[in-house]
Amino acid sequence: DVLPSLRSPDAAKRQSAEAALEKQTSVEPYQVVVWLLERLTFAADMPDRQMAAVLLERRLPALWSSVTPEGKKQSIEALMNVLQKDTSRPVLRVTASALVCLASAQVSDGHATFIDDIIMFVGNLLNATADLIREVGCIVLSDVIDRLHERIPNRSLKHLQASVQLIILNSLPSHLQLAAVSCLRCIAVHETSLPLTCVAQLAQTLLGNGVDSDLKEEILRSCFEALAEERSPQTVSLEVAIREVGLPRQSADERTQSQAIRVLTAAAKRCPQLFGAEARRSCVHALCGLCLSADSSDDSDLLNDAALDGISTLAEALGVAAPLLQQEQDSTVLALCWAFANAAGVGSVEVQQAGAIRCLAAAMVGTFRAAGKHVSHGGNASSIRLPHQITSAHDMLMPFTVAMSNASAVVRCAALDGLIALVEQESSLNEIQIWAPVEDAIRKCLVSVAQDADATVQNTVVRMVRSIVFEVKTERVQILLGCIVPAMVSLAQKAVPAGFASAVSSETDWTATEDRLKVVASIAELAGPSFFPHAVETATSLLHPLLFTPAVPLAVKLVALQALGPVLASAGAPTLNGPGSALLPFWKDGMRTAAEALQSGEARAHSLGFYATLATIFRGGQDSVALLQDEAMAMVPLDLVASAALTTLSVRGATGEVGSDCEKTWCAGAATAILQGGARSWVRTQAHEDARNALLALRTCALSNGQSFLKVMPQILPVLAPRFTVAASPPIRLASLALLEVMGKMVGTAADSGNGSAEESVILQNLSVGIIRAVAGTMTAEPRSAPVCHQGRHVLSSLRASCGKWMALVEHVVKGLEADKHHHHDDHDSEDDDDLRVHGHRVNGFRIAKKGG
Repeated sequence: DVLPSLRSPDAAKRQSAEAALEKQTSVEPYQVVVWLLERLTFAADMPDRQMAAVLLERRLPALWSSVTPEGKKQSIEALMNVLQKDTSRPVLRVTASALVCLASAQVSDGHATFIDDIIMFVGNLLNATADLIREVGCIVLSDVIDRLHERIPNRSLKHLQASVQLIILNSLPSHLQLAAVSCLRCIAVHETSLPLTCVAQLAQTLLGNGVDSDLKEEILRSCFEALAEERSPQTVSLEVAIREVGLPRQSADERTQSQAIRVLTAAAKRCPQLFGAEARRSCVHALCGLCLSADSSDDSDLLNDAALDGISTLAEALGVAAPLLQQEQDSTVLALCWAFANAAGVGSVEVQQAGAIRCLAAAMVGTFRAAGKHVSHGGNASSIRLPHQITSAHDMLMPFTVAMSNASAVVRCAALDGLIALVEQESSLNEIQIWAPVEDAIRKCLVSVAQDADATVQNTVVRMVRSIVFEVKTERVQILLGCIVPAMVSLAQKAVPAGFASAVSSETDWTATEDRLKVVASIAELAGPSFFPHAVETATSLLHPLLFTPAVPLAVKLVALQALGPVLASAGAPTLNGPGSALLPFWKDGMRTAAEALQSGEARAHSLGFYATLATIFRGGQDSVALLQDEAMAMVPLDLVASAALTTLSVRGATGEVGSDCEKTWCAGAATAILQGGARSWVRTQAHEDARNALLALRTCALSNGQSFLKVMPQILPVLAPRFTVAASPPIRLASLALLEVMGKMVGTAADSGNGSAEESVILQNLSVGIIRAVAGTMTAEPRSAPVCHQGRHVLSSLRASCGKWMALVEHVVKGLEADKHHHHDDHDSEDDDDLRVHGHRVNGFRIAKKGG
């Protein structure tokens, strides 16, 4: 009953069977092997045979060393016998895998001759007369190539490859043909010079006969999967891929067409010389045709996305290879898409017009990328070949600005999507001096969209602005503030439900309002003082009404409060006179609201986010207004902020560490587990972002309260280190360094004054040592982060100047770090050194997807 019990839906029954099998294996391992082989060979029930094969695959390699030579021989013969006699494909596939696992185990033990036996066995299977046995030969060969390719003699592989090619050419559409194509794909992955002509011929035959069954479609899809691996693509491969992509959607399978697009892009990268003028036209027309036939109701059409990606990749690959190709001005991918867009724009339905604009944007993206690579290798920006009707980059972007006045929201959204795609290539656009026309097009679109009433268009604009904030350099964002801020404030106001000042139904959706407020906050935080000309209008018309209207939900008020922080901070310290005096009423209301929110568990994190953005007004500067100490302390209440921050830092998941910290509240056991082992990985959960805001709020609190902050340092430092210095993400460690620098300077100043008692001097010395060690901990935590190490050295240099009495300790730490130079793999989690903001989309070197939050 063991095998049926192992398949039982009853967990207790399964566990009992597993325990019985484990017990018997520990007592008589070979007898268990013999029993499983017997069940695999003779069990009448197919699921029992399949389960026996699975168990052999899992257990036999581990038990192999305890099996006698005669037992090994009998086991191999039994598996080979099953492969020649069983008729169930699931059983045969698992048995083939078990046999190849044994081959790996044999090779690992130094018995290399076993691979020769497998090769001979496969050859016999491939040359058999029964289709099922030849199919098994293809399955076994695929597994052997995947696991033991380097052990197969080249001569033997060539012989087996020829057998597989004959099967492909001489068999009718069947499981055998599918297995043979899949097998040849496995060979192509490793063989750099394998021509897959037979696979292309098979695809040609299937397309010619018409694909009218699921099996034929599956074989065709496998053909294109194999052709995408072709190292030296052939013309026939290109022809069948173009033919498949050019089929109407109604008569083709989207998955197969997506695979065919991969063949085109792979061929463009590997052999761009195959793409003559006619081939380019055929490819572009086929890909554009897919985009124009997209269903208007399917915004997330995967095939449409694949076609657009195919256009951009084709444009980039052929653009990079342009010096090697004879491309007429009107036959580049960009020129072809331009002509296609013009033709589609005349009398076409809205879906076709939208598709044409997206195709044009994709061609521009690929062309600009290629030009950027050309410039980075010493070329010049004039390498871009514009369509012959176009005289400047401004003319090239005209379709996007014209589309923004189209009556169709679908077309307007397509134009915005095209601009988003271009914005994401900002670095390439800058290198080839195309950014100015793109910037001009963005301005025109933002001005025209301010009056747009369509919610889909508005949401697309929000996505575009978010892309600008996250993808474009800060100085370029600041240039665009004059049109970005009014547009976003207007869009945020439009998202506020009508009649919100009086009463709002509990079913009213405020999601769009929250989302747009967050974008406004990001813009204000990134722009810093440059946001000041827009601060009064933003606070007056948007944030203040949302904060102080009773009917507005608390969640929306909290987002508005967090956005108010950077808006107020852009004006510097609050004053009765001067440019920022108009914001004084908002300062008073904001500070009162933030202080009240600190005492609420639901609002605490957002309030800390508000305080986190105010550090700039307390750091002082050449042009800043200096606040009196009493005024500064009143603005940031020490006890409230410190208590709220420590509470926020104690929640699970605060460090972003994947694992125990996300599973349970922080404890010494979790600290030990994280500090002692394994590769680090982090997730920017809400708890992670709240913790970062808490650390920066403590920094603001320290800057505003001065020496009064010393009294809470003995509570803060043990919480800070090592949890937020060693076992945290790079953005968290950067925030910790910002706080440690302020704390270290404060301790140094107090120590150098010499006014304290002996007991206070001991406390200060302990704090100083702890701070310096915590700074070193942030820099040496694995995996190391280049921005963290850079900022850490800056902090140590700063502390060396301020902590005179413990300069020797700082010197010792610095020398130790110098001796332990480390190659920084994780150099992408960059931060703004001034305000330590997090606007990048990388954590621990991995890109964070923007879609989905």
